[in-house]
Amino acid sequence: MKIQKQILVLICSLIFMSNLLAQDIIVKKNGDEIQARVLEVAASKIKYKKFDNKEGPAYTIDKKDVFMIRYENGTKDVFNDSNTSGPTGARVSTKSRNTSDLPRASFNINPLGLLQFGPIFQYEAKIGQRTYLAPHFRYAYGGLLTHAVWETFDDASELSAGSAAIGLGIKGFAETSGNTWYYGGIADLGWGTAQYEIGESSESEETATSLAVLSNVGYRWRSSKGSYLNLGVFIGVATDLSAEETFINTGEVVDQSGSFFFGMLELSFGWEYK
Repeated sequence: MKIQKQILVLICSLIFMSNLLAQDIIVKKNGDEIQARVLEVAASKIKYKKFDNKEGPAYTIDKKDVFMIRYENGTKDVFNDSNTSGPTGARVSTKSRNTSDLPRASFNINPLGLLQFGPIFQYEAKIGQRTYLAPHFRYAYGGLLTHAVWETFDDASELSAGSAAIGLGIKGFAETSGNTWYYGGIADLGWGTAQYEIGESSESEETATSLAVLSNVGYRWRSSKGSYLNLGVFIGVATDLSAEETFINTGEVVDQSGSFFFGMLELSFGWEYK
C-alpha cells in the first residue's frame, strides 16, 4: 500500500508538471517570443494573458507585429501582410503539414540496455506543443549489469526472469521541428528476486523493490520517413523501498536496503505517429 501511494504521488506530480509546461508561444517578427495563453485573435489585434500570470490582466499586440502563434496542442497560426490587412483581417490557421514537425506520438526501443540495466521500451504521447508524457517498461533481467548487481554469475545462483521495472516520465524538446535536443525526468519502479547458493547450507533468497528518480537528456536525429535515433543518458539515484535476504535453513532475515547511483546510456531508435 505504501508503494502504491508513492507511485500515485509521482504520477500526479508528473501530470502537474506537464500542465505547467503546456503553453502558447507568440513569435514576433523581430524574433522575440512571448509565453502566453492566447484568448482571442481579432482582425488587427491579438489578445492574451501572460503564461506565468493567468489570473492577471489581459494584453493586446498588433497582429502586424506577429509572425506566428504556436499553440500548446501543436497547431500554428502564421500571419503575413496579405492576411493582416484588408476588411476581414483573415488569418491563416493550419495544422503544420511539414513532416519534420513533432508528431502526436512515438515509440522507441533502447537495445543498449542489454549491456546495462535492461532494454527500455518507451511510448511518447504529446500533451503540449513540445512536451510528451512518456511511460516505459524496462526488462531488468535482460541487462548485463543487472546480473552483476544481483551477483548471479555463480552456477548455484539464479536471478528471477521476472525482474523488471515500469516508469513514467515527462520529456520536452528544444525545437518543434527537425533534429533537436530533448530533456526530461523519469520515475522508475523496479523489482526482482534472486536465489543464492541453491542446494547449499547457506542457500538464501533476496527480494528487492527500488525507486529510481532520473533525469534524461539527449539529442534526436529525425528522418523524413518518420523514424529517428536518440543518443542520450539517464542519470539519477535509486533507493530501495524494500530489500531483504532470507536464509532458507535458518530463517534469518537481513536488511539489504540502501541508495545507490543509477545511470544508463541511451542509444535508441523509434518510430513516429503523425
